[in-house]
Amino acid sequence: MMASQQAISSAAPALQALQAVVSAIKNEGAVSDRNCRLLYFLAQEALIGASEILDNKQVKRIEATSSGRSFFLVASSSRKPHLSIPGFCSCAAFRHKVASRAELLVCKHELAVMLAEALGMSVKEQIDDEQWAQRFSLAWALQTCDYGETTS
Repeated sequence: MMASQQAISSAAPALQALQAVVSAIKNEGAVSDRNCRLLYFLAQEALIGASEILDNKQVKRIEATSSGRSFFLVASSSRKPHLSIPGFCSCAAFRHKVASRAELLVCKHELAVMLAEALGMSVKEQIDDEQWAQRFSLAWALQTCDYGETTS
């Protein structure tokens, strides 16, 4: 097994722990001191950026009314929002630090989505399924046009 595969497979328990913390936050409706410490332990680098996103920017959930499918657009410091779905973000940090080398469990955009959903902070936009498919395709196309961006 290659080193990157080992790192990714060994991250699974930590990712499950992170998901359990986010679930607890959702159940409690707030971030307790204990959960804040756990988030810091599990996702320190992402937590700082995710907090800034939640404080200053917007997490937008685009949901198809009939199918219930959804994706997220997360505001960023770059010129365009990042596309995020569970387990994926279009940002450079996800490509380089989460997916490739497993240096991080999640990027700041993924964590911002998780926390925004848990705390009811995401802005929801419901559209019909055909519009959803068009918006997703457009969002995807905009993300794949430029891989020269920074890790914001």
